[in-house]
Amino acid sequence: MKFFLKFLNGGKKCTNGVWQVRRKKPRMTRFLEPMGGWTGCRWEIQPWYEASGEIGGIILFSEVITERKQMEETLRESEEKFAILFRSSPDPILLTAISDGRVIEANDSIYRITGYIPEEVIGRTNLEIGWWVDPADHGRYIEMLQKQGRVVGMEAAFRAKSGEIRIGQLSGELIDIQGSKYILSVFRDITERRQMEEALSEKDGLLTESQQIAHIGSWRYDMEGRITWSDETYHIYGVSQDTFIPNAETFINLIHPDDRSAMQAWINACMSGEKPGELEFRTVLPDGSIRFISGRGDLKHNTVNRLIYMAGTAQDITERRQADDALLKSETLYRSLVEHLPQLIFIKDRNSVYISCNAKYAHSLGIKPEEIVGKDDSAFYPRELAEKYRADDRTVIDTGTLKDIEEKYLVEGAERWVHTIKLPYRDEHGNIIGVLGIFEDITEHKKVEVALLESEERYRQLLEVAPVGIAVHRKDKLLFINRTDARMLGASSLQELAGKPISEIVHPEGWEAARDRIRRMLEGEQGLYPVEDKYIRLDGTVFPVEVVATSLTYEGKPAIQIIVLDITERRHMEEERRENVQKLIKAMESTIEAMAVTVEMRDPYTAGHQRRVTILASAIAREMCLSEDQVYGINLTGIVHDIGKISVPAEILSKPGRLSEIELKLIKMHPRLVTIY
Repeated sequence: MKFFLKFLNGGKKCTNGVWQVRRKKPRMTRFLEPMGGWTGCRWEIQPWYEASGEIGGIILFSEVITERKQMEETLRESEEKFAILFRSSPDPILLTAISDGRVIEANDSIYRITGYIPEEVIGRTNLEIGWWVDPADHGRYIEMLQKQGRVVGMEAAFRAKSGEIRIGQLSGELIDIQGSKYILSVFRDITERRQMEEALSEKDGLLTESQQIAHIGSWRYDMEGRITWSDETYHIYGVSQDTFIPNAETFINLIHPDDRSAMQAWINACMSGEKPGELEFRTVLPDGSIRFISGRGDLKHNTVNRLIYMAGTAQDITERRQADDALLKSETLYRSLVEHLPQLIFIKDRNSVYISCNAKYAHSLGIKPEEIVGKDDSAFYPRELAEKYRADDRTVIDTGTLKDIEEKYLVEGAERWVHTIKLPYRDEHGNIIGVLGIFEDITEHKKVEVALLESEERYRQLLEVAPVGIAVHRKDKLLFINRTDARMLGASSLQELAGKPISEIVHPEGWEAARDRIRRMLEGEQGLYPVEDKYIRLDGTVFPVEVVATSLTYEGKPAIQIIVLDITERRHMEEERRENVQKLIKAMESTIEAMAVTVEMRDPYTAGHQRRVTILASAIAREMCLSEDQVYGINLTGIVHDIGKISVPAEILSKPGRLSEIELKLIKMHPRLVTIY
């Protein structure tokens, strides 16, 4: 501080008002410097008294405060920017005291999403408000903040005032304001994204269930080491059921040498009780060609949770893998260009000239934050895009309303979807002085939408071309049916069967059993399918079917999916085969009867002997509890057990006198001669 002393009127007392000096309160003013510019000063005047008590002069105290005023102004502007960002952020922001957990401040997004009003939030704790669904999550959040000082992306469930549950990502940081500790929390609502992901999972489940009934090989491995394959599995691996015996060693030998270690690790993990995931590997066919296989499995446990067997499928995905490899290369290039697009924030004046931006936005433009000041979009974007951004800015400024835009954003040639919010930037008096812009990357959200649409399209196409009938029903009502099933039931259009009770399709003779199987399946019982049943067409005709059913979630609710195969032709073939077998049996019996009569005619002395032996042998067989098929075979062989006599001359068989030694030997040889016939 500097001071100056000035004597008044040669030391004489002055009564003029000018010299009636009194102590003045401190004042601040600005002085024009000789070289231009202004200097801020704080000054104070006090009277100076002589020994006689009279005022002899004045004392002037002054202090240059230019730098302090500039710091105060900068701090004020920074606080205004923070306050504007705090109030206008689309994400809920909450400021709570760490001492007692009470809410100090909340932005408008909090009230918009939760439905509360300020009086119900300010001054209360989070637990008193009750918007944490699980209070343990709140405790975990506070604990992480105290240990780490900040939390990023913690997922938790929150309850709105209406009771609606919302899922969000919570980020927070401990901050110091004027010596007091506070928690600054930001909530990102991801409820809709979670719902879309669940919908995608449901559609993928439907697709998986449907694929398992197509031409996909299946296998089963029990804990005793036995392996069974379906016919399609043998076909996929290019081996014959007649010559190839599947076991752990022979199967591994079918795998490409470079993939055997991964397959062995997968098998070992399954054997140790881990739930098997999908495994893609290569197999070498006998002709030397290589095919890509997708393997899936599941562990089956008994009631005491003991592993009893593994079952799964194998599908040839060579063509799909080739397409996936090409797609993977494209995606790898894409991800190498842009891994993440962070949230971007900027502020422009009324002329669309940048005032400031955050570091993330500046980084996206390849500059430092301070280098953006004074420039407009034409310095960073193509002319057409810059003009579009200026037009959007002008609309926000002229209307004073928020502008919500979804648009593609290019980063080094890679396409990202950006959700942009532009809103009026106001001063402390509410006057619009520019535009505040906030970018949010919604690329993953868009990907989920596209993936959901693609999944639905793949599932629809699969159902359309499936050679078997597929339908979904809930509480006895048909919810969905494919064209094959509709044709099977005699419908000319799908609308004819929409909402039709399943009890009117299943034949009355089998409806009670079918309903009981559905109930047991929904309760978790396994091994109820496949079954053979009878269905009724719309014209009233009855036809046999083979049915496989699974429980699933359809449109968010439990339902039953059935796969139906018309087995009319198979029944006809089975009946024809039975008739042919009966004809062959009758022909064989007639032939044996003729042979027995022939033997008796050549040897009238032993007539009836073969039949008596047959009756006796059959009785013994029944007494031994042999099967009816075995008894039947003994009966047939008994009738012709003396067939060898046909080779013995008739004159020897019917000789009335004593047989010579040679004749007797010929007769004794007749059992051996049976093998000739």
